[in-house]
Amino acid sequence: MGYVIKKGAGVWRPVRWDEAADGGGVETAELNVKFRRVGVEEAAELNRRAAAGDLSMADFFAAVALDWENPIDPNAGGELRFSADGRAAMLDVPGFPAGLELAFWQMVAGQADDRAGNLKASAAGGPAAAEPTADPPPGKPI
Repeated sequence: MGYVIKKGAGVWRPVRWDEAADGGGVETAELNVKFRRVGVEEAAELNRRAAAGDLSMADFFAAVALDWENPIDPNAGGELRFSADGRAAMLDVPGFPAGLELAFWQMVAGQADDRAGNLKASAAGGPAAAEPTADPPPGKPI
């Protein structure tokens, strides 16, 4: 059987960044983000705009992300909603913007770490994939 192009709105991928741990040291934080699938031309345009300074991090985040899985905002007393305000709050987390960019470009490049949880429809009503796009990394929930 030949290759079958997977049709789906996006790909779940972990965004990882380092942050200060309680009591000193550094720990790796992680947030699963559903990235929008982009083609070669759109990826090149995003890269061109970012390199030229014509694409803010907030605009990049809004352009490439569709959803995320349950970040907790202790100041708000619960889950941080995927919204313009929620994205702005995450962009204020030191290290997160770099982790977001890295995870997106790794997804575009086809590097491993996509999650099998891509069968879920997005909270915003986007369609689910017909089948998983990849196996989950060991120890990761689906």
